[in-house]
Amino acid sequence: MKNMNERNDNRKPNRFGIRNFSGPALKVSLSAFILPVILAACLNPVQDAKPPVLGRVLVSLGDGGGRSLLPPTTDFTKFTLVFSSGEKTVTMDLTGDDSKTISAGGYGVDLELGTWNLTVSAYTGTAPDYTLTAESAEAVEIVVSWGSISVQKIWLIPVTVGNGTFSWDISFPITMGTFINDVATLELKKPDGAIAVHQDLLAANLTNTATEKVSKGSVDIPVEYYDVVIRLQKDEKLAGRAELARIFPGLTTDAVFSFTEDDFVSQKYLMGEIQDPANTSGLTLSDVRITAFDSDPRVAGNPISDPVTVTEGRWALKVPVDTSSAYFKVEFHLSGNTPGVYETIEGPFNTTVTNEGALTEPIPPAAIIPFQAQVDDILYFTLEDAIEAAKNISATKSASNPVIVTLLEDISLSSPITISTGTFVKLVSRPASGAGEGKTLSRATTDSLFTVETGGYLELGGDATLTINGEKGTYSAVTSALITVDGGAFTMTSSSIRENHDHGVYVESGTFTMSGGSITGNENSGVGMLDGTFTLKGGNIGGELIEGNTAVSGGGVLMSGGIFEMSGGSISGNASSGVASTDGTGGGVAVHGGTFTMSGGSIRNNTAFSLSGGSGGGVYVSAGDFDMQGGSITGNKARTLSANDGYGGGVYKDGNGKFEMKGSASIASNEAGDGGGVYVAAGGFDMQGGSIAENKANFSAVNNGNGGGVYVKNGRFYMQNNSSIKENEAMQDGGGVYMENGAFTMDPGTSIASNSAGQDGGGMLLYSSSNKEFKIQGSITGNSAQNGGGMFVELSNANTLYFAGIIGGDDPGKGNTAVMGGGMYIKNYRLTMNLISNTSGFITGNTASTNGGGVYVDAVSFTVKGATAITGNTATGTGGVPGLGGGVYVNGGTFNMQDTSSIKENEAGQDGGGVYVANAGIFTMYSTSFIKENEAGQDGGGVYVNAGTFNMQDTSSIKENEAGQYGGGVYVANAGSFAMMHTSFMKKNEAGQDGGGVYVVNAGSFVMEGATAITWNTASINGGGVYVDAGSFNMLNTSLIEKNMAGQDGGGVYVADGNFDMGTYSSDSPSISENTASDGGGIYVANPGTVNFNQGSITGNTASTNGGGVYVDAGSFTMGGNSAITGNTASTNGGGVYVDAGSFTMEGNSAITGNIASTNGGGVYVDAGNFKIGYSLSDNTSIFENTAINGGGMYVANPSGTVTFLYGSITGNTATGTGGVLGLGGGVYSKKTLANTSLVVDNTPDNYIYISP
Repeated sequence: MKNMNERNDNRKPNRFGIRNFSGPALKVSLSAFILPVILAACLNPVQDAKPPVLGRVLVSLGDGGGRSLLPPTTDFTKFTLVFSSGEKTVTMDLTGDDSKTISAGGYGVDLELGTWNLTVSAYTGTAPDYTLTAESAEAVEIVVSWGSISVQKIWLIPVTVGNGTFSWDISFPITMGTFINDVATLELKKPDGAIAVHQDLLAANLTNTATEKVSKGSVDIPVEYYDVVIRLQKDEKLAGRAELARIFPGLTTDAVFSFTEDDFVSQKYLMGEIQDPANTSGLTLSDVRITAFDSDPRVAGNPISDPVTVTEGRWALKVPVDTSSAYFKVEFHLSGNTPGVYETIEGPFNTTVTNEGALTEPIPPAAIIPFQAQVDDILYFTLEDAIEAAKNISATKSASNPVIVTLLEDISLSSPITISTGTFVKLVSRPASGAGEGKTLSRATTDSLFTVETGGYLELGGDATLTINGEKGTYSAVTSALITVDGGAFTMTSSSIRENHDHGVYVESGTFTMSGGSITGNENSGVGMLDGTFTLKGGNIGGELIEGNTAVSGGGVLMSGGIFEMSGGSISGNASSGVASTDGTGGGVAVHGGTFTMSGGSIRNNTAFSLSGGSGGGVYVSAGDFDMQGGSITGNKARTLSANDGYGGGVYKDGNGKFEMKGSASIASNEAGDGGGVYVAAGGFDMQGGSIAENKANFSAVNNGNGGGVYVKNGRFYMQNNSSIKENEAMQDGGGVYMENGAFTMDPGTSIASNSAGQDGGGMLLYSSSNKEFKIQGSITGNSAQNGGGMFVELSNANTLYFAGIIGGDDPGKGNTAVMGGGMYIKNYRLTMNLISNTSGFITGNTASTNGGGVYVDAVSFTVKGATAITGNTATGTGGVPGLGGGVYVNGGTFNMQDTSSIKENEAGQDGGGVYVANAGIFTMYSTSFIKENEAGQDGGGVYVNAGTFNMQDTSSIKENEAGQYGGGVYVANAGSFAMMHTSFMKKNEAGQDGGGVYVVNAGSFVMEGATAITWNTASINGGGVYVDAGSFNMLNTSLIEKNMAGQDGGGVYVADGNFDMGTYSSDSPSISENTASDGGGIYVANPGTVNFNQGSITGNTASTNGGGVYVDAGSFTMGGNSAITGNTASTNGGGVYVDAGSFTMEGNSAITGNIASTNGGGVYVDAGNFKIGYSLSDNTSIFENTAINGGGMYVANPSGTVTFLYGSITGNTATGTGGVLGLGGGVYSKKTLANTSLVVDNTPDNYIYISP
């Protein structure tokens, strides 16, 4: 190569894994284990508190830099750590899982701030017989302070003598040994150079496989550290390995290596310079050549290279690949003299010259000057010279075809390099034919190492890793980036930019494109942007654990402006750390201006922390915009110093900027105190696609653990397209979403699914102190919580929820679950659930283990409009706690159903299959809303009213519900009230025992007004339409109880206890008609029930036994006004009325007419009860046109009965007789003497007959 530099200044020697010496060869040994002690800044989260402020020390085991062969760290079964500071001592014994932790990743210890000394002891064996095996050589001083990271190394050395075991497992190609000169040896050398083990690997313990030969063996040797050298020669090509082995007493150190054909290379290059010696006699060197030797050539050294000619003071030669140190012999001639013996030449060689001109002393380091860089085939002593040369030839180059500058050596750059206009440079590490690792370019100036100006182009690339190191430990006050882009173009395709006290890269303007490599370990963020464009296609900004970048804001990337386009690569392992009262924001990325667009790649495992909780573990957006079109934000954490309890584990959104998610974007597996995935403090967050999944909000002393997926404090959250929030967890409230005070919108196709909350709102919690808009058209499914499995709503102001979505689902696993309010739990103030026009909404398939399978309303006004359906929900009951309100549970609040809304196909384990109203709650049905096909295990198949109020209006309906015991349609108890108004109706409900339509008990009240109807209901025992037990029932206007059926008594109504009033006003005309039972087809009155029948009719009812219209068992029945019992039929006795042991009174213009008994008493049958016709002179009561075999008008069967005729008439009745036998008592047939029988006239065949019993 031609020398383009004439320099005689002393430079450090080149290093390609080779050591050059001016004296005896230097032997370097690494002691066995190294313990990195990582001091992470930690403060007590209580400011100005009396307890001491703590910092954290993380202690872990390492391997001494990667070249030491050691026994497995798990062979140590116990570690003792002793921290001492003045009179304070902290001792920790680590055994079991703790000892595994220190071996695997690190064990944390919290210490008071200050200076401590640490010693470590390691043991083998088992308790209690542990054996002390190793300990630290000396105590290591550790400074525990806030806001810094300290890395220390502690050396463990054996404390006992004896033997350990060295074992090897070495494989090489099957062709090894084919050639006569093939060699394979293993040597272990002591520190003094003595050979302890020499093994011919081809001679013994050799096994063959199909593709390789394997040598295995072991040897017991004294405790010590050894150089391990493996030398292989195959077909004149060389391979090898040099390592350091540490032998501990009683433990085994393994060496496992595998060599392939690719490992065998002939030689590697060494390069350098030879200076002319100082020469006072004017002599010059000529014909200079250099040869490398494995040891001192004056003694017994063997050449390891061919002689090469030195040209213009520079040389390059090849040596075997396993060369780790070399001696050099330089030969030359002196011009101007005849051959002979010459005296010593004074100069940098300081050596003796033979008459052949041979320098036999090893060349001292000052005599070898390495080349730093190469451009094409030209070598340069400095990188600056190479860059300058590149500038001179850039005229024919471009950004797509730059000048390639190769860094040949590890160098420190003491002056900045400017890539100016028209300069196109690609900087790589070592030429393709070089060997060893990539080179390092270190900071030795406070300025940026490279500045890329407008029109300039710099690329870092190549196959080997080029490292640019900021040396932040030395340059700890630097305020400049390693690379500044000031209008030009910077590209990374590989390489590493690391360990700077300021930004790794700073983009003032221009472009930065990164498709490979890494930016890690920098402070004040990895990349800072003021303006310009940064395109991330590959590589990584950050690292893992403590290797990432750090800053107060934007550990990985800090944007004040510009455009960031991320389509690949990763931003990982970075941290933002707050100081004093400042919060750390944006562990991975902080956007304070500009636009960040993410279409691929990942922002992962970053952390934002501070005393009060960091914000935005992955991303923090305050004033700029973040457009997330793809990629993932995952595994990030927002935390205090002791727990993951900050704000927005994945994303923190603040200010007026916006955050948009689209496509396949994912925010997953992040953690924080509030907003495990996303925290929106202000502004808008729009999900136009993608998913927020598997995030977690943790409960702590700092935060409540709300919003596992999303927490919205203020602002707006919008879900569109097929976006989803799923499988998130909140330890407190809002498993999927927590809305503190903002607007929320879900479009069709969006979903909140399979989230969980420890307390309220498994899918979401809506809380608002102001009137915000909530719109839900997507699905909320498969979520779980204590209260409100799908949704928990708590308001302090009136709000409207526009609804056209699904809360729950019909398929298995789609329903939400909770203890109370499986689908929804609504608390405080007033919420209107307004269906969006021309749509439908469903609360379906949800489960509560106690109350409110679909909805739980707690002291709040809740209105449902439109075609909303609450359907298929279940309140199961558990552990002795009943399941109440399969569809809806109203606890002291107000529930309004309007339009065509429905509650159907719900189920309660105990009471209220459709609705349960309790504690002064109010439930009102309007319009054509309906409660249908619900089931209760016990009472109230459709509705259970317990000390509450239920109102039915308009044409609302309760139909086809079923109760296992009482009240198939409705159960009213404990002073509860139920009102049916307008044209509302109750139809086809069923009860397993009593009250097919309605059951009223314990001071409950039921009122029917208007043209309301209770029809086609069924009770297996009593009260097909209505059962009144210690309550009250009032029929007004044209209300109707019709076509109901009881398996036993009271087809229309059964009054066991309490009052049944029928017709209060003269304009009323209620009707009990066409009902069917065994006794009392229309009404059955038991003791001490009371019926007041003032207006209307009991007509067309049928009893398969007695009392077609009315059966009075032991209660009282009073007819007055214009009331009528007409057209009823009994298969046995009492077609109109059967009085068993109770009392029946007729007053006013009341009439019993047109009734038929198949046996006796067509109008009335009196057994042992009391029957009175007329009360005052003005009464015009009548029993007429009734029919029976005997006693067409009345049949008095028992002398103990009482019949009083005062005012009115018994007329036009017929005793038909049977089988040709003349009927008796067309008017009255009596087995006791009656008075005032003059009222009995015009009956057939006779008016009155007395038959002695």
